[in-house]
Amino acid sequence: MGPMDLTADVHHEEGAYWAHIRELPGCFASGHTLDELMKVLEEAIELYLASDAEKDVADTSTSVGRDIRLSLSFERLPISA
Repeated sequence: MGPMDLTADVHHEEGAYWAHIRELPGCFASGHTLDELMKVLEEAIELYLASDAEKDVADTSTSVGRDIRLSLSFERLPISA
């Protein structure tokens, strides 16, 4: 089984960043920097997938433990000089 492809839509508002994962409804994260956002987003994805796996214990094709390929889509980020 290949990696799970996910897309994060990244936004910048009021000095902070936030993102949601298109393929995982309700999976959001925020951070003051892009580095912080990426760390929190990784944790949010892991928690989402673990929670999803617990709901469907009989599903042997669970996403937990799979490799994840995350693409970022940046929305209206400021250009720094």
